Amino acid sequence: MEKIKKLEIIPLEGSNLFKFGDSQDLILETLGEPEDIELFEDEDEDEPNTSIWFYENNISLFFDEVDEDYFILKAIESSYPETYFKGTKIIGMSDNDLKNFLKSIGYDKFDEEIEDWGEKRISIEEDMIDFYIEDDTVISVAWSSEY
Repeated sequence: MEKIKKLEIIPLEGSNLFKFGDSQDLILETLGEPEDIELFEDEDEDEPNTSIWFYENNISLFFDEVDEDYFILKAIESSYPETYFKGTKIIGMSDNDLKNFLKSIGYDKFDEEIEDWGEKRISIEEDMIDFYIEDDTVISVAWSSEY
């Protein structure tokens, strides 16, 4: 896989490298083969099967099956150090700096919650972005879209 220089979050759309709704084949052209793939088959027929790909750059991609063996990108999770949001590096930012940054770019409302596993989550619901904080430091960010 080619070394990723920068992963820019584009709310509700994807990233600078790929977009939500892109096929697995298109992602393969961009990132190459993942290190690991997991397939989750939902027993509820109304819910799509999900495929998760894991990359060495600490990027996980979530795909939903829309047709038999045809999956499209639904969500991204990144702990890659060069992950940016609105031009600012996010991973490694302090909890307080993240909140101040979000307010400075117009996000006056965000939710905060402590997850069962102990990480703090700060969410921007309208843009479907979750920032995960451990020991007062942003360690990962996840974002998605409803297509």
